[in-house]
Amino acid sequence: CVVNPRWRGSAVDEARRCLSAGIRGIKVHPILHGNFHIDSAVMDPIMDVAADANVPIITHSDFGARCCSPYQVARLAARFPAVRIVMLHLGMDTDLVAHTPEIVKDCPNVILDTSCTPDLPYPVFVNPVRTVGAARVMFGSDGPVCSVEANLAKLEVARALYGLKEAEWRTVLGGTAAEVFRIE
Repeated sequence: CVVNPRWRGSAVDEARRCLSAGIRGIKVHPILHGNFHIDSAVMDPIMDVAADANVPIITHSDFGARCCSPYQVARLAARFPAVRIVMLHLGMDTDLVAHTPEIVKDCPNVILDTSCTPDLPYPVFVNPVRTVGAARVMFGSDGPVCSVEANLAKLEVARALYGLKEAEWRTVLGGTAAEVFRIE
């Protein structure tokens, strides 16, 4: 379910409608929805809906954006520790994705998604697994816009060359998503 929190009551109603139909998460995109700050009070009603329904919030993250850097996502997570937040893209910046796990390590409700990340297997997969644990790292590709195959290859390189263990690989590849979205 994708909602724009700036629509306030309408966003809450739409989130509830979608969740009652079986949707298992709520996505927000601060940049595409008017550059609202992910850690601002505009998110509070949507976070309350997510908490009540026990579903995650999924959000874009971008070090280059003033509204949804990993620092801001971490602040939101600290304000709502009972709500899981799937942070997409590790902040996107080639030079900074390696720092994202440190930024969120004290926010156990933040899950790091690897979609639309640079082709750097160690900072994208190995470093996050070592810093926050495989259960907080989720494979993503942003396919079909980004190559699913290229992202799978990046994960394979993390396993083959950088020592990502088989159990960690399996958790990242699907175990985390299955747990977060309650997929059997």
